[in-house]
Amino acid sequence: LEELGRLRRTQPNEWIYLLSEFRKQRPPVFTGEPDPRVAESWIRLIDKMLETMGISVLTDKLALASYQLEGEADHWWSLMKNSRDTTGMTWA
Repeated sequence: LEELGRLRRTQPNEWIYLLSEFRKQRPPVFTGEPDPRVAESWIRLIDKMLETMGISVLTDKLALASYQLEGEADHWWSLMKNSRDTTGMTWA
């Protein structure tokens, strides 16, 4: 699993493979729960999964984590992407 981060940048269809491997870990979704403890728990769980998989590239982490946003959280992220430069943004 440590090679997954490098695979995204070096092989055709690497994003599909990386996303598939990430989804096999059954990452939780985040819907925008207003309780900060719920959000912090979600971030810790996603971070553990990414670390275990060897994902170290920040853009990969951000893309995979944001894929797990649904509902209000996904709407918020869509607004963020359209109103700010997210290239240097970290996900956690």
